[in-house]
Amino acid sequence: MKCFVEIYSFAVKELGIQGIQHLSQLVTEENILAFIEWLQRVDENSKPRAKNQSIISKLSSLEYLTRTYPKFQNENFEWFKTTLRSLRREKHCQVQARKLETLPKYPEIAEIVPKLLAIREEKTLTPLEEGLLIRDALIYMIHLANPHRSRNTCEASFHADMELNIFETEISSELRSEFKFFPDWAEQIRSQDPEARFLVFHAVEKDNKGKHEVWELFPREAIPLFREYVDYYRPLLLENSNAESTLLFFNRKGDKLTQKSLLDLVSRVSVRFAKKRMTVKHFRDLVAAQMLENGAGVDEVAALLWHLTTSRTTVRFYIGGYNTSHATAELEDALPALAA
Repeated sequence: MKCFVEIYSFAVKELGIQGIQHLSQLVTEENILAFIEWLQRVDENSKPRAKNQSIISKLSSLEYLTRTYPKFQNENFEWFKTTLRSLRREKHCQVQARKLETLPKYPEIAEIVPKLLAIREEKTLTPLEEGLLIRDALIYMIHLANPHRSRNTCEASFHADMELNIFETEISSELRSEFKFFPDWAEQIRSQDPEARFLVFHAVEKDNKGKHEVWELFPREAIPLFREYVDYYRPLLLENSNAESTLLFFNRKGDKLTQKSLLDLVSRVSVRFAKKRMTVKHFRDLVAAQMLENGAGVDEVAALLWHLTTSRTTVRFYIGGYNTSHATAELEDALPALAA
């Protein structure tokens, strides 16, 4: 970890400490406070080596380690958390709200899908190019409703004759209880036809960061494009590669879409159509903020983002600018600032 190297180097070169053989010798209140003071010290241009927010980002993972590393369990590191809090001039919600201002707005990103589909109507693309275009549009359409993490998108699997993690099924009362987020339109269909079949996404414990099972409905607005993609374009993309693959998305060569290639895809499309760079993670930020703006409750947002709790979660997400990945403040404490 880069932070360890920096602190070790500082302790040896600046503090003159020798013979460091264990983390407990390095991560002491005296060493950390001295390191922070050194980072804040201004240079000849009256600029500090690092701003407070950068110092917090640099040391947060180390502070987390003091709370989770077994050999630290009998030691008191409360001073570490208190020190990081003292550096924070803005509430988390204010910092993240400011970061959201640098992103495209949700409506701008939502307009990308029809812009992509309009290119197909120009009839200037080869079949392969058209397939890649539909792939991109489907990825955007899915993430605008169900903002998955990169890994889940890259590993999404489908086969018409198998129940992988995307498949069609009836939703019994027992299965319905497994859904943390179930939209009104789906409840209406189930009440009218208990045997109605739904396209669902299913992730087991090992498939998601929170290590818990997830059931969710496939976005209703994306289903027609999904059908078109899996029936026609997906086989086309796989024609000269692994035709037996069950993965949903592929790169231009028919190979598995990696998290890096997915990031490049999302960024390329957003820069082209929204003039701002998006990452896959930004869908989670924008969708959460959009849901709250439209009147959704915190519980609904947490469920859509696959979070077990609405506060003190280590999973990063934004609620109107509040980022709970830092897990240093209760959500209730941040809500008044969000409304300000």
